[in-house]
Amino acid sequence: MKLVMTLRLWAMLFLSFTIAACGGPNFMDKTKIDGSILRGENVYRGDLLFGRTVFIAKNFSVDTSSPSQFKKFGLCTGVIIRERYILTAAHCTVNIEEARVIFTEDVNQPLLMSQVYTIKNFKIPTEYREAIKHETRRNVLPGPNNRSHRYDLAILQLDRPISEAKYSKTYFDDLYSVKYLAQDKNRKSLIGYVAGYGRISEYNNTQDDPHYATTTPPLNGTLMKAKLTLDLTDLAQRTILRNQRFSTGVCSGDSGAPLFTLRDDELYLQAIAIATFKVKDEDQNNIYNQCYGESIYLNLDYHKNWILKTIFNLEKKWPELTPI
Repeated sequence: MKLVMTLRLWAMLFLSFTIAACGGPNFMDKTKIDGSILRGENVYRGDLLFGRTVFIAKNFSVDTSSPSQFKKFGLCTGVIIRERYILTAAHCTVNIEEARVIFTEDVNQPLLMSQVYTIKNFKIPTEYREAIKHETRRNVLPGPNNRSHRYDLAILQLDRPISEAKYSKTYFDDLYSVKYLAQDKNRKSLIGYVAGYGRISEYNNTQDDPHYATTTPPLNGTLMKAKLTLDLTDLAQRTILRNQRFSTGVCSGDSGAPLFTLRDDELYLQAIAIATFKVKDEDQNNIYNQCYGESIYLNLDYHKNWILKTIFNLEKKWPELTPI
């Protein structure tokens, strides 16, 4: 009897969670109100994370009366892996032909057309398509163990290089993070930084957020970063599940946001944000409480070969390994 009750309890807890994919059809109206990373801070020029991310915008158009003003809604975040290549979440590629990539730390500032890039081509893993078909056909409920999460990534090829782009050479090496930690028995964890353009608070009104009680939060579209710690258990998994109820994390609009780990003072592209979960009964009136729950990151250590081969097939040559 106790076993049955326990199983029922776990089932109820599972069903109380619902996925909030950052590229969902209704997320834009929710995220354009506020800013980005939960309990984060701005990324400024000169910062180690500066020049490594892009804002992926939908419904993009130019205001003809004021060419420096653009109409855009945030779709996702992307991370630059080569001058012409962006890595983001596969679910961000829905209607991607309507999107534009913007290279800036703040899309709320006047932009130049030189900062706006067209997506020439994109690729996603075959395994992702197959997993989505399987889950759709069998009506699989969204959850942290969905197979599609393991392959939820995409490579975007831009119409031209981003000349000011930055990325890390260590991303292409064969030294996975678990092996890296094993080299130093005294090192049990790595410092990480996540950066995105989505939201900054789980509250409907950021004025109610104690963390921002004395500051003015930036608008959605401002690049922000947050610091976190990853241990060996996290780094050994294909997907990294993080509890961000009382710590830093990601929110709607941060799909594809890069999670870097720090290796000997150099950034290593470790993962990208995939989705966040909310507890339905926690606050029925708070449409943002999915950001207050748990988040999933895709560990890129398991996808290096696919990334390199995909770029090779698009470029017809192996990518240079030297950093820009």
